[in-house]
Amino acid sequence: MGWFKRKVSEDNGASLEMVAERIAGKILNWQTVFSAKLNAKAKKYNQKTILLFMAGLGLLFASYCLWLMTSLFR
Repeated sequence: MGWFKRKVSEDNGASLEMVAERIAGKILNWQTVFSAKLNAKAKKYNQKTILLFMAGLGLLFASYCLWLMTSLFR
C-alpha cells in the first residue's frame, strides 16, 4: 500500500511538472511574440517622443501616488 501511494505521488509530481513546463512555454512564447510586436511599434516613433511620453506617464503616476498618500494619512 505504501509503495502504491508513493508511486501515485511521484506520478502526480511528474504530471504537475509537465503542466508547469507547458504553462512556462506558453508564457515564454507569448512574451516573445508580444516583445516583437512592441519593438515593431516602437520603431515607428521617434525616441524623443517615447521618452516624453514615458516621462508624462511617470509624472502622472507620481501625482497619483502623492494624492493617494495624502488622502490616506489625513
